[in-house]
Amino acid sequence: MWYDEYVLKPGDSLLEKISAGLRDCDRGIVVLSPLFFKKDWPQFELDGLFASETKERKILIPIWIDVTKADVLQFSPIPADRVAIKAADGIPSVVSQIRGVVLGENQTREVLGAALSWRFTQLGKLAALRTRRDELNRSNEGYALLKKGVKTLFDYFDRQADQLQTHLTISRRRDDDHVDPFVAFNTSQMSLSLHLTNVSVGDLSQCRLAVRIFGATQEEKEFRPEFEENDQLVWGLCMIKRPHEGISTDPLSRIKTGEKVVDDAFLSFADFLEKELKRPTRPFV
Repeated sequence: MWYDEYVLKPGDSLLEKISAGLRDCDRGIVVLSPLFFKKDWPQFELDGLFASETKERKILIPIWIDVTKADVLQFSPIPADRVAIKAADGIPSVVSQIRGVVLGENQTREVLGAALSWRFTQLGKLAALRTRRDELNRSNEGYALLKKGVKTLFDYFDRQADQLQTHLTISRRRDDDHVDPFVAFNTSQMSLSLHLTNVSVGDLSQCRLAVRIFGATQEEKEFRPEFEENDQLVWGLCMIKRPHEGISTDPLSRIKTGEKVVDDAFLSFADFLEKELKRPTRPFV
């Protein structure tokens, strides 16, 4: 416990005492509010808490008062990454959550030791991430992040198609505003398209990104949107369909970034197109 009226004596160095308090503390409760963002000293103390943390030892307990995630992100992306206690839930809830964190960690350390305590902390982070994913899947914020991510993916698709334009005669189409937005191009032999389907505000659980290659050879893959740490949008492979193999599902869901999904799609398209161009043509009878 560090409280200035009890710790500071006439003649003491304020900076030295604050530094010692930050260095020796087990936990630091930081109340992020509009007033906090306007002052320099709280920022210095927050930096000190972050500097004292290690992979196994987390110190910061953030409480948000009258701020949103966007406000905290604008101030600094580091505290925005932490699961915070919301003051709007009421003082009893805030006290209960702080007490649960502090007492729970102390008891876990005593019983299991620091190494296992760190593992349980990681499990807590995974639980928090699942909660955040569910929140984004049901919210307008998640829908906005999805639209932004898909636009970035489509833009990358177009840049890759620009490079092919110098080698192939292709026609291109794109629709960002349709219920099922898509980007696609066609050659004389084959087509490649990306469609976002089952888009529903308030429920992104059924949304899919379909990657389709059509020609003499056909393939379709489906990816579901997933949110990682810092609300990063990634794509989990959930279905592969080839006419000669049927449909297969991937229970382990290989996670890919949007750029990786596009790159793999163009590589598959190039392989199939090469085989198509090598296919012998039948003479007309």
